[in-house]
Amino acid sequence: MVALHLVFGQSHDCGIRSIGWFLELSKLDRFVAPSYGSQQKFASHVEHLIGQFGQQDERLGQQMPKRNITLCEDETYHPQICLVAIERNRSRIGVSGVFLGYAAAA
Repeated sequence: MVALHLVFGQSHDCGIRSIGWFLELSKLDRFVAPSYGSQQKFASHVEHLIGQFGQQDERLGQQMPKRNITLCEDETYHPQICLVAIERNRSRIGVSGVFLGYAAAA
């Protein structure tokens, strides 16, 4: 249920009614209540947990020692150009942003 709410509800904003409909179509409503009230209560709990995780991430980040990293720059297209920088030894995306165009030399 957490994965369902995280992927559909948080990442793709499909809404609580769609989550209930998914539960009915997949026959999971035999095990989990698909009603709006029960799913809204669970969605609220998931949002609370995400907020707690964000606070923990900030706290742990402040405790980490500073270090130099090497980033490998690249670009991808989905549907517009997106610039990315990946940490070389860890395969983590360090920086990501939509490319808005080249600045003209003045």
